[in-house]
Amino acid sequence: VAPKTAASTTEPSALVANSSVLLPNGSNGVTGVQIGHSRLELPGAFIGQTVAADWYFPTQADGTVDAQGVIWLQHGFGATNTFYSALAQNLAKQTNSIVVAPTLSSIPITFSGGCLTCELTQEDAAALLGPNRATLLASATAAGFSGTALPEKFVLTRHSAGGGFATAVADDYLEGNDAQYDPNDLIGVIMFDGVSNGSLDGSFANQVAALAAANKPVYQIAAPAQSWNLFGATTNVLAATVTDQFIGVVLQGGSHVDSMLGVNPLFDFVLQLVTKAVPAGN
Repeated sequence: VAPKTAASTTEPSALVANSSVLLPNGSNGVTGVQIGHSRLELPGAFIGQTVAADWYFPTQADGTVDAQGVIWLQHGFGATNTFYSALAQNLAKQTNSIVVAPTLSSIPITFSGGCLTCELTQEDAAALLGPNRATLLASATAAGFSGTALPEKFVLTRHSAGGGFATAVADDYLEGNDAQYDPNDLIGVIMFDGVSNGSLDGSFANQVAALAAANKPVYQIAAPAQSWNLFGATTNVLAATVTDQFIGVVLQGGSHVDSMLGVNPLFDFVLQLVTKAVPAGN
């Protein structure tokens, strides 16, 4: 997950051993990342049916895209997709995956498109990843993608109070009533110090349990307990719900913004000033 420096080692109490680990292919042939911007049709708002979406296409040496999957990267509360451009580029390049990062409103009443906590938006996001990818493909094409189809395999990721969005979308996808929904296309969920309000009312635990029953992992790359991650509430619920599998790591001395750095020095400085410093290697 990170270089094995003293600052980024893991706390053993946060780990459960597992004999099978998926790692990126070190020889995936990716030499660059093409970035594009478009609108994505995603109903679920008070007013507005589209949201801004940034796309990251991993390119081979000849400029073509031969991606193995799609990663949906969802921002946290009060943020936008641009806050995660460095992370998105790293994910695209290291995993040879097309990354889509939509901007959603952080409040239910919105004039700019779907929202993080709206059930309708979560259901519509699951539908976008379902058997009919036409809407998702149209957005990718408008952002510069020249292919005729997107890869079928996908991973849902989120930071902070992108909250229960990723797990809710994954759960909705598995419950898709279309017989053509292929559960094998959903690889799993990865949280970057993810925080879910459902950690308090039991809904997050229910979603994690449903995903575990379908052999869909939910991983957490967490910072130690601090106010910005509800003092580790989501990590604790995940550990209590999935007790016999590897669930992720806690980065020693980590900050809630470990995954957000790299956009620009001023932005990095402000993020760490508001939260706490990010140790080298995280």
